[in-house]
Amino acid sequence: MKYHKQIYKIQNGFSRMVEKKEEQVRKFSRWLLPLFIGLLSILIRIPKLPYIYGYDGFEVIWMAFAINNGALVSDHTWLIHPLSYFGFYPFSQYPIALPLLLAGLLSINISLSVSIVMVDFLLTIVCAIGAYKLSSLLFRKEIFRNLFLIMVLFGSKDFYNYTYFSLHPRGVLLALSFWFLYYLLKFKEEESIKNKIFSIIKILVVFTLMVLSYRISVMYLLYLIPFVFQIIVSSERIKRFTKKIIENRITEVFFLLLSIGMMVLGFIITPDFDVSLWSPISDSRETTSQIISLGMVYFSNLGVLLIFLPIGLLSIFFSRKEVDFDRRPFLLVIVSLIALSWKIPVYSIVLFLPIYVWISVLGIKQSVSFLRKKGCSNKFSFLLCASIVGLSAVVVHVIYISIIVYVRITYFVVLVAIGGYGLFFIVKRYLFGFKRMQWVLVFMFIILTSNILFLQTAYEGQENYASLWIAPYSLNYSQNHITNDELLVIEYIKSEGINGTILTSSTTLSRRIGGAGFLPTIPGYHTEHPLYYGWIPADLVINNTYFSFYGFVETFSLVYNGSSYEDQVLSQIRGLNITRSYTIDTLVSLNIQYIVAIKNTSNDTIYPYLFHPYGRTDYFIFESLNNLAPSFNTSFLAVWKIY
Repeated sequence: MKYHKQIYKIQNGFSRMVEKKEEQVRKFSRWLLPLFIGLLSILIRIPKLPYIYGYDGFEVIWMAFAINNGALVSDHTWLIHPLSYFGFYPFSQYPIALPLLLAGLLSINISLSVSIVMVDFLLTIVCAIGAYKLSSLLFRKEIFRNLFLIMVLFGSKDFYNYTYFSLHPRGVLLALSFWFLYYLLKFKEEESIKNKIFSIIKILVVFTLMVLSYRISVMYLLYLIPFVFQIIVSSERIKRFTKKIIENRITEVFFLLLSIGMMVLGFIITPDFDVSLWSPISDSRETTSQIISLGMVYFSNLGVLLIFLPIGLLSIFFSRKEVDFDRRPFLLVIVSLIALSWKIPVYSIVLFLPIYVWISVLGIKQSVSFLRKKGCSNKFSFLLCASIVGLSAVVVHVIYISIIVYVRITYFVVLVAIGGYGLFFIVKRYLFGFKRMQWVLVFMFIILTSNILFLQTAYEGQENYASLWIAPYSLNYSQNHITNDELLVIEYIKSEGINGTILTSSTTLSRRIGGAGFLPTIPGYHTEHPLYYGWIPADLVINNTYFSFYGFVETFSLVYNGSSYEDQVLSQIRGLNITRSYTIDTLVSLNIQYIVAIKNTSNDTIYPYLFHPYGRTDYFIFESLNNLAPSFNTSFLAVWKIY
């Protein structure tokens, strides 16, 4: 009897120990794991090089310098209309919120590099908290909340690109979009009028911040269509008259018709958009190639876990048990939104990332539930899902290597990802008694490793491809980072003094030199420069600006049909020969003081065309520069001082 009591005590002690460990794991999953994911996401954003990343972000930097130089209160400004603050007016490419934030940091003597990193870290934290709060409304179990968080912070190349040593307004939009959706769903759950009013205020505040950060945010108004429809069909009076109709899925029919209408509109608005501009695999405009290119772009930007998206979609459309009916119309609207901008993935990915993540995590949930219903154990279910994720990451990595040459260090990351599977045996051997949570943690570890692998591969492949495609003069001269050569050019021009303008042979050069150096550069593709520097009168812009629905949907801006300063200048100098005296006189009359051009490192000559993100245009003036010794030289750039 005494022996049995001792055994009973040992068993009870072991059970309490196991329960204690399980409780610790639950606490880790609820609080420490999200904190760890957020911290890890911040750590991978610590700059590896002292060079600012991005393309459009340099325009934001230029705007911040202009604000600190008095653009908000002086006549030298692009803010000539209330819509200019939101970026909806011509020559106001970006809204004012992000430049204001950067200008505030710069005004208290924080360096540009540190300010950018601080903003990126802030956006990462805002996005992490918003994603976790949104997932708390969508999923009851902590594992799926954590998976939601992992997919947002590590599954999207876009979010990483826009918050890694960069200041693109899309990063702000992504971070705030989770809060916007959270408050929309939260509003419906509020019971008191007071709480509903506060929820409406929160929705308006977040939406205003979004529109003040990135003008494409106005598209989020379309989310209100299903949101309002949900409120209408869920009211008691309406339910009395529409109970039978709702049971016959008239809501799904309504949104299906809406989707078809939006799809037709999408084809009308962007019929000739070339998706191959975003694709590293083909430059063909054939329908098949366009579809493959579009799929490649979506997959490379949304992460490996996108493979569970179809399963999640099936559960939304065909399962009443797994998805709340009141939330289903809210999800169905993504079809119409995607159709509206289906050929412009750089916009649609940003707009619908929260929904994609939601559906993908739901797909994981359905996959695990299906396997368990078929008699599979928790261990096998999570092991199979983890294997699918890990192997998909490796396969995509190999595909990128076969397509994008010169991927340097990601082989090491592949080995780390594969080696992560060895952790299964360690966990199985030593972490006894965790049962389901044991495999949940292993599953999350594989997801984190795979997403970091995929992110590294896609990011580095994009960098190398951009170098080869946009500016093929050197693999080391990336299109997306400001280079040491450009910093030397900025230093040279500032030391010499600047009274006129700077003509560059690349739109990329124009933005980076103009942004980081706060210099007047041409061409200024859709920039605020012409108004700020007085190259074009504000009255001329106001008198030649009008609203067009087609133009607004296509460009998210009012239409300007007057003359463009950049186009006028480039048309006058396109065929000039720099060795002729009248050419110098023409440049002086146009107030062009410096010319900065890209060198062909193979033979040390100047490229004869203007580099542009959407193609190249021949300019004889750049070719004629080969006959004139530059005033300043770097490895990849040459500078001529005209006067």
